[in-house]
Amino acid sequence: MRISGDLLKEKCAIQFGETSTISLVIDEAPPGWTATFSDSVGTPHTAPLAFGLTEQESTTFTVNVTPASPGFMRYHLVVTSGNLAKDLEIPFVYNTDDVDALLVDDDGGNDYEGYFITALADAGLTSGYWNLSFSKLNDDVAASIRTLIWNVGLGYPTLDATDRTFVEQHLDNGYDLFITGQDIGWDLVSGQSDNTDVAFYEGYLHADYIRDDVNKYDVDGVADDPVSDGLNLHIQGGDGANNQEYPSQIAPKDSDAVEIFSYNGTAWGAGIRSVDSVSGAKIVYLAFGYEAIDNADDRADLMKSAIYWLKDILFKNGFESGDTSGWSNETP
Repeated sequence: MRISGDLLKEKCAIQFGETSTISLVIDEAPPGWTATFSDSVGTPHTAPLAFGLTEQESTTFTVNVTPASPGFMRYHLVVTSGNLAKDLEIPFVYNTDDVDALLVDDDGGNDYEGYFITALADAGLTSGYWNLSFSKLNDDVAASIRTLIWNVGLGYPTLDATDRTFVEQHLDNGYDLFITGQDIGWDLVSGQSDNTDVAFYEGYLHADYIRDDVNKYDVDGVADDPVSDGLNLHIQGGDGANNQEYPSQIAPKDSDAVEIFSYNGTAWGAGIRSVDSVSGAKIVYLAFGYEAIDNADDRADLMKSAIYWLKDILFKNGFESGDTSGWSNETP
């Protein structure tokens, strides 16, 4: 990261000639991860470092993250000075490229990501994290991540044109997507927003938007479905986000998709999964907010079954217990 005198003048109203201080703050990291930052000559630092700049001068700082496992680290750099009205805080996320899934935070600035990250960990899965409020997904993600979890929350407009182009490329490559949000169909199909893209919704998500705001909060899985079998969810109260104002009704648009959830006591679809007949891309799409599921066990169970189906995982760490004879067939 390059810090220039012009940047400090614009963002912080620093008076040139005074000394500023930069420090590294680790916000979230798996056990065993470490980070330092280096100055322009490559000297590593862990403690705050004083520096000074003129208006035309700049200097470079590099953060060096050492991961000990698949996952991500959230950190930020803080620039302070005696005359600052407000510190300059610059957030970053470091992701490894070997995680089970990358969580894309597209919930409009809410804090729903914790429900996903915790559920992934509870399910024994590793995750990365990408906040679209900071930066759009880039070519590094496209090249290294096969499974995306797209958290829309109650945000709209969402999945804007840039996002849709990225998702189209991701799915055209045969990769996987778990997407959840109560207003995705309304935003892209209803014609009541400025973000309409029916072709994307129906052609890529394989979904048929039926209606908004079903006013139902109990969701039932489908017997023998690899994602939803045995899951009966409540999407109000408990320790969930309690944010379901407009859960929607959807249906499979074509033969590539099947219904996997319905609202209790109705034939109204609440979720589908699909396998694209051309690319092989797999999608789990929930027309309600995953974050609203009212208990951690159900969130972990759904996350595990969804990711296992998307990634064709039978056993995360091989056969651990039970009779496995049914998985083999001996012939003379």
